Amino acid sequence: MPKTRYCTRCLSTFESDPERCANLACGAKRPKTGWSTMLESGDILDRHYRIEQTLALGGAGLAYRARELDANGDPHGPDLAIKVLYAQRDQGSFLQRLSNEAQILQQLNHPHIIECRGFVHRTGHAPYLVTLFEHGGNLGDMLDEHTVLPPRVAAGVLRQILLALDKAHERGIIHRDLKPENVLLRERVPPGEIPEVRVADFGIAKVEALGGKLTRQGAFVGTPEFAAPEQFEGLPLTPATDIYAAGALFYTLLTGQDLVVFEDRLDPYRCLEELCRALPPPAPANVGTPEERDLIQEILHGTLALDPLGRWSVRRVLRALEGLIDGDPAATLQGMRDNPLPDEAGAPILTGSESEDVGDLEDELYQPGSLSPALVGVGLPLVTLVLGLGLLVIALGGVAWASGWLASAPDPTSANQVATVHARAPSDTVTDLGSATDPAQVRERDRMLHELASAARHLPRSCGLSGPLAASIEVTSQGRIRALQTEGLEAAQQICVARVLRTQDLPRKSQGTVRLNLRLDLGG
Repeated sequence: MPKTRYCTRCLSTFESDPERCANLACGAKRPKTGWSTMLESGDILDRHYRIEQTLALGGAGLAYRARELDANGDPHGPDLAIKVLYAQRDQGSFLQRLSNEAQILQQLNHPHIIECRGFVHRTGHAPYLVTLFEHGGNLGDMLDEHTVLPPRVAAGVLRQILLALDKAHERGIIHRDLKPENVLLRERVPPGEIPEVRVADFGIAKVEALGGKLTRQGAFVGTPEFAAPEQFEGLPLTPATDIYAAGALFYTLLTGQDLVVFEDRLDPYRCLEELCRALPPPAPANVGTPEERDLIQEILHGTLALDPLGRWSVRRVLRALEGLIDGDPAATLQGMRDNPLPDEAGAPILTGSESEDVGDLEDELYQPGSLSPALVGVGLPLVTLVLGLGLLVIALGGVAWASGWLASAPDPTSANQVATVHARAPSDTVTDLGSATDPAQVRERDRMLHELASAARHLPRSCGLSGPLAASIEVTSQGRIRALQTEGLEAAQQICVARVLRTQDLPRKSQGTVRLNLRLDLGG
């Protein structure tokens, strides 16, 4: 059987033995040692493994299914997956990433992470990594077959992924490229059953313990459809980056669609702007029961926050997922409201390398346009709420003046003399404070506006803003800003404003949810 040759320059393959690469756009000359060849079924790799099948061709190498050979040359043991680097790509960053993945897998002995069986790098042989082969394909294959997964199945899959990520995060490892193709199924299961999965492909993971850098500072790393905002911004990454990817993956499992379809996925700035407009996403309307959708909405808001420090911890997401897996989402949601875990009271707890990343950014806190996560002191709220309010226009000066005026003018009548309120039509789930007449609600509104105006005084210096700021802010019954949308700002400024304003715990005495649509004159 003729060998399949390939060009190490452009990776084009061909059966013949041409003088030049068959790819006219490449045209590389045949090397003196001849074209590199792919392994075929039945070939022996390094005297220890018999190739059974070619699984995939990637940018750095090839993946094969193989069996180990015993002393007599007979195959034994389970099926294995072997990644082999291309010739002339067996050094530099390609080798470093394969070595990086091998070291990570050797550290992480976990039932939901692929099992490493060895890594070989020696003279005369292309470097290769051996892992246990998983027979069920990947989540992408499963979605191609089933389109969407029921909430219980999607939650069961996400639970296993989060357990794997939690193990990695304990070791200072951030995956950075979680997506359906990087989650493998042990075996295929009938529709409606939860498959056993394992997280794979730690080749571009960030590892504090190993030292060194595989990418330059500020470079985009990952897959755009599952990348967190900070990846597009080139900011240091934390475990919250993986939490975002898990939330985006959860959305895809439920809907069969990516959270955002980017117009130009190679343009990180444009992608970031489109992503800002899409977050936070609504729970899919045709998925599960109303109670399940309420809990799904809470999970999506908790994992897909713009601010890294606003995202839930692994523990918190796992607790929410149990309500979908056990079939009692309403009780789980109520339990989370009534009895929050210690780390559910605010931002996720930072440990290890995560704390170091945030500390490195503290000097950027008051630089114009800064997008530092250090601006955030409060995480996303626990409770799922739908909010309503009106548009407040403070037109008599800068934010500092507005803050002082609100503090000295608790009388709602005098406040309305300089504030134009545009009330939105309320639904049966919305408290419209913009048109509120109840004295308690009006006082609560004014207290929140005062706190927001106080926080907004940092915006000109921190985010480079001037002129009026129009924003729609959703506030939970616990006084946390769950969502914030702004008008007329660039994507980077939008994220910065969200981070600054979310540092505030807004005073709440009533239950339910509110939306504050306000306009602040920032001067300039």
